Parts: sequence; structure tokens; C-alpha cells
Amino acid sequence: MTTTSFSTNRFNMNRISIAQWFSNTIKTPLVASVIAISFIQLAMVAYFGWLSHQSRSESLSRFSEEISLGIAQGNRTLIENAMTHAKVELNAVSITLCQSGKGVLELPPMTNNCSATDSISFLDMRVPIIGNTDFVAQISVSFFREFGLQATAIVAAFSLLISVSLLFLRASRALQRDLVSPLQIDLVDEITLAQNIPTMAVHEVAHIFSDHLAKVNSIRHLAAENERMARLGAVAQVTQMLAHDVRRPLQLVKTTFDLLKKAKTLEQIEKITATASANIGKATAQAEGLISDVMELGAKSEVVTEPIEPSVLIRDAIENVREIFPAAQVELSVDVRTKELVAANKLKLERVIANIAGNAYQALRQTGKVWFVAEDIEQNGVRFVQFSIGNNGPRIAEEDLPKLFDSFFTKGKSGGTGLGLAIAQKIVHAHGGAIWCESGADATYPDGFVVFKFTLPIISIKN
Repeated sequence: MTTTSFSTNRFNMNRISIAQWFSNTIKTPLVASVIAISFIQLAMVAYFGWLSHQSRSESLSRFSEEISLGIAQGNRTLIENAMTHAKVELNAVSITLCQSGKGVLELPPMTNNCSATDSISFLDMRVPIIGNTDFVAQISVSFFREFGLQATAIVAAFSLLISVSLLFLRASRALQRDLVSPLQIDLVDEITLAQNIPTMAVHEVAHIFSDHLAKVNSIRHLAAENERMARLGAVAQVTQMLAHDVRRPLQLVKTTFDLLKKAKTLEQIEKITATASANIGKATAQAEGLISDVMELGAKSEVVTEPIEPSVLIRDAIENVREIFPAAQVELSVDVRTKELVAANKLKLERVIANIAGNAYQALRQTGKVWFVAEDIEQNGVRFVQFSIGNNGPRIAEEDLPKLFDSFFTKGKSGGTGLGLAIAQKIVHAHGGAIWCESGADATYPDGFVVFKFTLPIISIKN
């Protein structure tokens, strides 16, 4: 039987404070990430600003010629048409035709901007009228504000997510190197502190314990790595979705310009601009709404509401879903049993209903039954309108029901991001309602059914 002595000096070697460890491991890459994000944002803003400037040059020249022709002929209608087309084509907020510093024609009315300074920027510019030194057009545009901010938001969100992922990966490796590995060595030394324990037994116990700890760390590392890869995959999907929605209005603008170049009559131009204006406005609103929801997913949500009929929300959401799945053979039924009004943000609530209905279409493989029900209920003395969106598709496992509204949770859905229902829950909660899912089987649907339900408070009684 042999005994060993142990010196505690090893415990005082190679120790650093938490502040030092943070500074050495995280501070430098964090600062570098912030600088990189800033440069990327500035580059994107400059690029979009350059594109908007280039796209305006030809339009401004044509606009000046048309106004000059209208003035020469004394044709007010020609001038108004030129201003209307320029407002749509340049995405202008307002256009004012000025003579000697005074507004003679404004679009829209009462927007006299003739007092602005003679400077050209991304937001405001003065356009001289060819051959008419007394006349000048004051144009306020919003290309930079719309596309520059959207690009900045996408780059900021994507860069932030990638930076945080890389930061946590570096931190986990540093923890393993600086904290866990020294702890494993110290555990062996602590065991040798026990008196009257055979040296061979000490080493055997230390070896077994160290081996067991290594296996536990390995399992934890693999689990963390799998979760990180799943989240990165979801982040990539979200980024693609954002890029698609932001690119759509840009593509519509380009297509409209191409069609206008081929137009030969004023009637053709008016028809093209009327169609394009509605499509571009809708696409831009959808992109802005999606970006806002994703960016605000973890922040406090505030919504601007208006009184609206439940039937209108359901009808418009169904139209959106039909545009996405034009070839679907789905039997739809709508049952509105209420005459009440709800306080709702129409665009956001339509997105909630369309998202749930779109999930139903995908689960049914575009063949089956989908039903919509709106009815009055009362909970704890408060009256609500309850919306039910159901389908006769495959049942959802009971253990998955509580996870459906978690961010990035997705299962059995190709290309899913796991954000749709999380955003839906946030929107409904911001309206003062609740959302949940029920799934099972009954006599009517023996093969199973899925019903999503949410409530919105009633604000008044409709006569």
C-alpha cells in the first residue's frame, strides 16, 4: 500500500479571469463582425442608390420633353398625363410644375414644393424644362427610401445571424480549450488528494471518470452541432424567402419599363401603368410586411387596426392562396356565422389566414377539403370572433402540437422555415387574441383532421 502526496500549486497556474477570457476570445471577433456588417450595409445602400439614379436619367429626359411639348401647345391634358406617367414610373411622392418659383400644377394637389432648394438628391430634385427657362419641375421620389432600407434590413438581418452563429461556435471551442480541458486534468489531481488510496486504484478511477466525462462532452457537442446546423438551414431558408419577396417588386418595375418602351399609344401606356401600379403596390406591401414581421419576431409588437368584417378577411386570404396554388383541386367551404366587427390589421391578419390555409393545401397535396368558419364565442365575460381553418389532411402527432408555434420548428414539410406559425401567433397575440391547433379523428373524418383556431376581440355590433 502506497500513498501519494499532492501539491496544490497546480490549481494556481494558467488561470485567467472571466473578463480576460471574454476580451481574448469574444471581443475581437465581435468588433470585427460589427465593422463588417456596417461596410456591407454601406455598400448595398450605395449600390441601390446608384441603380435608382441610373434608372431615372432616361425617364427624366423624356418627362422634360413631354412637359415642354405640352407648354408649347398650351395643352394642359398633355402636361397632366406626362406628370401622371412620371409619378408612376419614378415612384414619386409628388410632382409640382413651377413657373418663376410659383406652383402652377401639382400632383397630388396642394403639394406645392417650389420653395425647395436647387439640388439633386435621392429624395428631391428639380428638373429644368427644355426650351422654357421660366418653368421647372420639382419632383420628390422615394426609390432610395424603399429599396435602400429593404436592402439594408436584409443585409443586417443575414449578417447578424451569421455573425452570432460564428461567435457562438468560436466561444464553444474556446470554452472547451480554456475551461473544460483544464477541469479534466484538475479532476485527476483532486482524486489523488485522497489519503491511503493505492496509486493504481487512483489512476484507474481517474481514467474511468475522465473517459466518461469525455463521452458526455462528445454527446453534448454533437447535439449542439446538430441544433446549430438545423438553425443555420432555417436561417438560409428565411433569407431566400426574404430575397424572393424583395426581388418581386423590382422585377415588376423592370417588366413595366420594358412594356412601356414597346407601347405605341397613350391608351396602351395607361393600361400598362394601371395594371402595374396595383401589382407593384401589392408586392411592395407584402415584402415590407414580411421583413417587418421577421425583424420584429423577438420584439414587442404593435399593430394599427381598423374595424373590419371577418368575411372580408377570409375572402381576400382565399384569393391570395388561390394565386399561389392555381392548379389545386381543393373543395372549399366558408361558413360565416357572425355579423360582428373585429379590430384588425387587414394585411397582417390576411397573412395569418393565408399562411394556415397554404399549409393545409400543402398537407393535402392540393387535393382534399378545406373549410373556414367564423363564429361568436365568449371567454371569461369577453366576446370574441373565433376563426377556424380546417382540413381533412394527415393528423399532427400529439407531442408536436405544443411545438407548432415555436420559431424554426418544422417537420415533414419540404422547404419549410418554421417561422410562419410563429409569426402568426405573434400577430394574433398583438391583436389581443389567442391561437391554437386541434388534430384528431371522428366519425366525419375517420382518417384524421387538422383545425387551427384563433380569436379576435369584438369591437362593436353591426346593424
